[in-house]
Amino acid sequence: MISYRMRTSLEQCVELIPTLGTQLTIISSVKAVTPNDISADVMLVKNAQNLMEAVIKTMREAEAACMKGLNPSDDPEESEAVAMALNWKKNLYHRRNMESVRAPLTKKGLRRMDKSASTSSLVDVIEKLKARSIGSPPKR
Repeated sequence: MISYRMRTSLEQCVELIPTLGTQLTIISSVKAVTPNDISADVMLVKNAQNLMEAVIKTMREAEAACMKGLNPSDDPEESEAVAMALNWKKNLYHRRNMESVRAPLTKKGLRRMDKSASTSSLVDVIEKLKARSIGSPPKR
């Protein structure tokens, strides 16, 4: 069971996406009517960026909610999924710790982490598993 705070945060993220999508539709309609309007270009790009950020934030919130709400199950498929997610979480913590140890020191002796370094998300792991299962023969 996930906490009330996490649930409301996820709900807020999910509710923002259709609103931004509607705004993007309206702005693109304005842009279609006035193709030489630079301010419409700027608004269109900014709104698209906001929509992408909202989607990414929603994915992160959903991933966090999934990780917090993991509970053991009697169903073999669910227990396999929980084991995979917990293994990913353990590897993620290990990878972050190794990155922080290997990060270069600043003049003040602090570690400077590279924010652009991508850590694999649980979604990436699931996509890799799907790709493997598509390429493998069906289980009998």
